[in-house]
Amino acid sequence: MLQQSAKIYLLTGNDPSQITLEAEKLLLELAGPTPDPFSCDIIQEGESGSNADLVCSLLRSINSPSFLGGSKIIWLKHYGGFAAEGEGKSKKADDALFKELAKRIQEGLPGDLILVLDGPGCDMRKALPKACAANGEVRIYNRPDMGKRTGLAEMAAILQRSAGAKGIRFSRDAEDCLLQALGGDTSVIDSELEKLLCYCGGPGQTITREAVEQLCFNRAEEQVWALGNCLGKRDLKEALAVADSMISSSKEADRTARSLIMNAANFFRQALWMLVFMADHKFKHPNDVKFFLENHPELRKAAAKGSIEEMHPYRAMIISEQAKRYTPAQMIRAVRILRDALWQTTSSAIHPHVALENALLQILGAGDRRF
Repeated sequence: MLQQSAKIYLLTGNDPSQITLEAEKLLLELAGPTPDPFSCDIIQEGESGSNADLVCSLLRSINSPSFLGGSKIIWLKHYGGFAAEGEGKSKKADDALFKELAKRIQEGLPGDLILVLDGPGCDMRKALPKACAANGEVRIYNRPDMGKRTGLAEMAAILQRSAGAKGIRFSRDAEDCLLQALGGDTSVIDSELEKLLCYCGGPGQTITREAVEQLCFNRAEEQVWALGNCLGKRDLKEALAVADSMISSSKEADRTARSLIMNAANFFRQALWMLVFMADHKFKHPNDVKFFLENHPELRKAAAKGSIEEMHPYRAMIISEQAKRYTPAQMIRAVRILRDALWQTTSSAIHPHVALENALLQILGAGDRRF
């Protein structure tokens, strides 16, 4: 008869909010809403001293059977010291403890033990995560990189998983609207979904686009409007100040800078579409666009997402005013400059903030009127 193996779970990656949420869900599955303190040992930072003390407590708990017998759960909860694990030949005290823990896992833990480790920063080349992968289950949770083509799909998958767990359904365009509102920030998904649940009447109700627009603070849209407004006014000084303010206040400066580069490019694409729209309809003034959309509300219902016809009439008027400050050639050149700036952030050592500033200087610089 085969001996039962311990169940080992390691949850890590570079997104602490996802890791924390998924670890708590896992413990709810394993131990229920009120874990028995005699069979569930929770080891957490802030209670057991330094990182070394936490790992020592973990090793002692592994050596101690359940107080009343039977299975035992040990949870190293939201641990922040995994990145401190050194190379194989390191002689630091912390590294010796990591090696000991990895050795214990490799040799085999008691079959009635469930070990859960969660926290960011594990290097999968190191001994501890290798031991967990070989003898248990490793779950990686990384932030979606909105600067890459796959970023939006990754964010959508995370949102759908969280919404499914809460029994939330979205209307056709509500999910897209919420993705725009979140702007790649996984840390607020849970709180935003809870607000929407309460507003729409609880699980089983359909979340509408109107509810998302009403409740969810749209950081992505704020970035579009703030920087886009500066570009629309052709104000270099204000554009640089807005970009610097957003990036310096962000917890993820590089990702914010890349997002602003893409938002700037989208501004020029949208402005170019507006010029084409005005030419097609022979409109000469921004007010013509506003009056046309106000008098044809049926167009908005049938319009494709992101089209001029879908816009609020007032917003369309503002964009048309801004678009007329550029020629089509100037807009196309601006998009190319921003495309190259985004490429530089992934193919060279240039900081995204610097790449953005250089692009703004090329587009709005006082000496750049030749296009």
